[in-house]
Amino acid sequence: MRNLIYAYLLLCLLGSACDTARNNFESIQVDERYEIALPTHMEAVNDLNQEASLQYQNASKEMYIIIIDEPLEDLIDTFTQLGKYDKELSDVENYRNIQLGFLKEDMSVVEKGKTRALEVNGLQAELVHLEGAISDTNEQIAYLAGFLTSDTRAYMIMAWTLENNKEKHMDTFEQMIRSFKEI
Repeated sequence: MRNLIYAYLLLCLLGSACDTARNNFESIQVDERYEIALPTHMEAVNDLNQEASLQYQNASKEMYIIIIDEPLEDLIDTFTQLGKYDKELSDVENYRNIQLGFLKEDMSVVEKGKTRALEVNGLQAELVHLEGAISDTNEQIAYLAGFLTSDTRAYMIMAWTLENNKEKHMDTFEQMIRSFKEI
């Protein structure tokens, strides 16, 4: 009987520690431009960000993700004219700096993790972990932001949850961002 109890406790511990492994993912395609794998428990919505080409959430689990994409050439032209495009940096580094600047206008950043450069399915990418509060709430929110560029487009993938859920969801957020690919 004691062994059965230990086995049950071990399964419970493993089950709660492996939240990411329990997620079933499905591939979502947007306008024949890109696709991303998202947990099947998330649903499409249209009220998270008016500029986003993809918006999904699971409100009961406090999990949210949006993707903003834009033509890279337009972005470079606009920010070069404004004197905010640094030719010494890569396109993805410029895009990250520009978008983080906009985010900091609406959010008080409490903590910013190191930027991690990586490649996501052939695209230059950077990941940044942020924690803070947006202006209309007192809740601390944990974000994982992915910035990606191709030859023609720039993408910002922003996933977030309440700060007290970050340990439970960050691996899933990174898995979603790493699944992104242009079509």
